[in-house]
Amino acid sequence: MSQFEGVYILKKVFSSMDLENALADEDSKKTDEMNVGDNLDYVALFSNARVQNALDVIMGTTNATLRSCVSMKLDRGEDKRAWTVGAPYNNKPTGGNYKKDCNGVRVIIPLTNFKEHCGAPMYVPNSHLARGFPTAERLTNKIFADVDDEFKVFPCKKKYLECEVGDVIVMHGMVWHSRGLNATEETGVCLVGDFIRN
Repeated sequence: MSQFEGVYILKKVFSSMDLENALADEDSKKTDEMNVGDNLDYVALFSNARVQNALDVIMGTTNATLRSCVSMKLDRGEDKRAWTVGAPYNNKPTGGNYKKDCNGVRVIIPLTNFKEHCGAPMYVPNSHLARGFPTAERLTNKIFADVDDEFKVFPCKKKYLECEVGDVIVMHGMVWHSRGLNATEETGVCLVGDFIRN
């Protein structure tokens, strides 16, 4: 895995057949929030060994529960939503600085290719190190963070998470992220799962 900026893209985790089998009985083109127990095929995708290894790297444990599993779509011309974070972590003061404990990880499984022109997710590298949530002011400024008891400044610059069907995005729960504008005729579809530390 490359240097961690808050997000990993795992390449070629699933074959097309893996995804087709898991989604065979589902209409993946509609937004459908569900209880995790309602679809064991979806859960099986999130239990993949490479996904679990990435959870371990980010959270320091695989002892986490898949608390939600959602099918999401992005229609033509749609700009999905404002900047947000996926899951909370604890800020614990230690000697005047803050230790970042990752309590949540978001996993995104694309069912269509993610490219900038079709509304690929965006994120701000190293934003998981910042204290607080994304605001308009912060998104046009710099990120100030305490990292390993050392004060650091990062540029607040967005990156697109471009990837293909079969890849998986694994994201620290406090990474600032959003979706871009879908300028194509196709509907973008993905599965999103949020893991919370037990």
